Amino acid sequence: MSSTGVTLGLLLLALGLDLALPAPQLERRTCEQLLGAPAKAIELEEGVAWQAADGRVALPFTAEGRQGLIRGVVVLAGGRIETLRITHQREGLDLRAMARPEWLERFRGRRVDGPVVVGPISGASISSRVVVDAVNARLRAWRARAG
Repeated sequence: MSSTGVTLGLLLLALGLDLALPAPQLERRTCEQLLGAPAKAIELEEGVAWQAADGRVALPFTAEGRQGLIRGVVVLAGGRIETLRITHQREGLDLRAMARPEWLERFRGRRVDGPVVVGPISGASISSRVVVDAVNARLRAWRARAG
């Protein structure tokens, strides 16, 4: 089989899996993988958060990028961002701009009690601002839950 046929087959398999699992189950599974533990759902004003027994929280988000939907999860621990993972995107000239490890690393350790400020990615500045805005929106929703 040609490499194009293999690639097409893998894409169809991924699409089939995506369609087979309802979005909330796929989101929960992703969050639990990032937390490394089972998590309970916490309803927020906008969306759901997932909290592990150790107190860490996963906040999934979806935002409209320049080239389609951007999906990701921000994980909080001890009042700071532990990690940011982009789970789906097709931004930038290489269609992988938002998943660059050096850019995602800029979020690590940022406090969650105020707005997160992270500089944009060259060549994907609008899309990177969309992600920063989405992360800040999810953090506001999490803080609003506390009152």
